[in-house]
Amino acid sequence: MEGSATGHCGGLMGVAVLWVWSGRTTLGRSFVHARRLSRAMFGCVAVTTYQGLTGALNTWSPKLLPAIQKRLHKLMEQVGGDEHGRVGLWVALAVDGSRVSTPRTVSNEKAFAAKNDGKGRKAQSRRKWKNKKQRSKKLSAPVKPQMWLTLIWHMGLKMPWARKTGASTSSERQHVLDILETETFPENTL
Repeated sequence: MEGSATGHCGGLMGVAVLWVWSGRTTLGRSFVHARRLSRAMFGCVAVTTYQGLTGALNTWSPKLLPAIQKRLHKLMEQVGGDEHGRVGLWVALAVDGSRVSTPRTVSNEKAFAAKNDGKGRKAQSRRKWKNKKQRSKKLSAPVKPQMWLTLIWHMGLKMPWARKTGASTSSERQHVLDILETETFPENTL
């Protein structure tokens, strides 16, 4: 690394933001674009390879994301004020959960795939199916690993407030309960 996660060169998060905002068609091209922009803006770059970026993000994200989230919440309160930050007395937040397909990698299979897909108690061998027409149909592709994403959204500012991810068998309700236990919310949040 030429720079550090938080130091000069725009830091790791600076390169990551430039990478995410890049309009290039692939992740690798987006990184090359972000690296070039970082050098032009800051005179240096925190990481020099795409693999270095992903490795650094894996290492530093657990430490940096809570600080970034806390700072964003402060900025949202300052910028939103009473006009966009609140509806009357209330900070209005919405919740939604969705399943998102992930690439079929070993680590994603372990983390996100349904554990007993097609192997449960009620699953039968195709040989035992009574309907010959159904038996002869081509099997569909196995289900890709999916991640369950639950997002709490600030309705006035139209920005994410908090999120939680889990395996495809996760529960949106449990995610919300977990978020309520671990996150802090402004007074009079609805």
